[in-house]
Amino acid sequence: MSPLRIVPLTEELLGEAALLAAGRVRAERRHVPHLPARYENFGELLPLIRRAYSRAPGVAAIDGDRLVGFMTTNLVHGLRGPFRGAYVGEWGHAVAGDIAGERRQYIYRRMYELLGEKWVRNGCFAHAVTIFAHDQDAVNAWFWSHFGMACVDAVRGVEPIGATVHDDKDFYIRQATLSDLDSVATLKELHSRYMAESPIFMPAVDLSGLRERVEKWMSQESHFVYLAFRGDKPIAYMQWEPSYKNASFIITDPKTASVTGAFTLEEHRGGGVGSALLDEVLRAARARGFERCSVDFESHNIYGSRFWLRYFQPICYSVFRQVDERIAWAPHDRRPEHIW
Repeated sequence: MSPLRIVPLTEELLGEAALLAAGRVRAERRHVPHLPARYENFGELLPLIRRAYSRAPGVAAIDGDRLVGFMTTNLVHGLRGPFRGAYVGEWGHAVAGDIAGERRQYIYRRMYELLGEKWVRNGCFAHAVTIFAHDQDAVNAWFWSHFGMACVDAVRGVEPIGATVHDDKDFYIRQATLSDLDSVATLKELHSRYMAESPIFMPAVDLSGLRERVEKWMSQESHFVYLAFRGDKPIAYMQWEPSYKNASFIITDPKTASVTGAFTLEEHRGGGVGSALLDEVLRAARARGFERCSVDFESHNIYGSRFWLRYFQPICYSVFRQVDERIAWAPHDRRPEHIW
């Protein structure tokens, strides 16, 4: 086995890198056939890799004269807080598919070793990577590199799930209109406050102007909200739209519908309300010609993650690490005369 070399990514290697990335999509589609097939074509991924390469550093793993891995960088301002961060999308890294086990993990960890140093030296202390859910060696590599789970992307077909509501007395679902704006905004505020509770701890910093943002979102022709009622009381909502652009890139497709928000009042959970809403969303998506439905959710949302995993297959995990910012003034090469 040749010594592994980790070197800066170069223009000449971008085509090979895109081939490696497309191979990882192909491997994931064997587990999750609902993924769009188009991203098995390296030409769909090459422009993304080229753009990332032109903006920030990347690395390549070379074994002999063969490219066996690569990793790019996307600079993100405000990544999980007021931090300058570095992010690697699921299309922006790969290790060759014929390399498995400890060797595969080692290549990933070595690439991060070099690229992570560049990130920290440029003030990026928040690090995030999206990895394919069924690449267990990659999952292990990032876990052993001090990363933890943050977000899950998942997908399913649009076939019915056969939901039933345990107590359907006075229960019904209908599509919301702008006349329901106050009801939708109230549920979304409660949703934000729920996400700020333990153990999720997502700060509810976006409540001012919420009603106006909801109105703007609902006013778009391709955006849909469904409300669940008991009597005349709205008790839950679920919203969807075509291909959500802030989720994993590999689900982006004209035939993808994306659930981008859902919440049920606590006293109405566990009775099939959320499932009934999802069934209605899937029915509406089918009627409009969509072939798959995606969702992204926080892994640390206990109740939300249990619900989504009941109906959806994970395709990507996003993992996160916050580096101790004191490394900026206490690096490995700090000299004694610099200590005061």
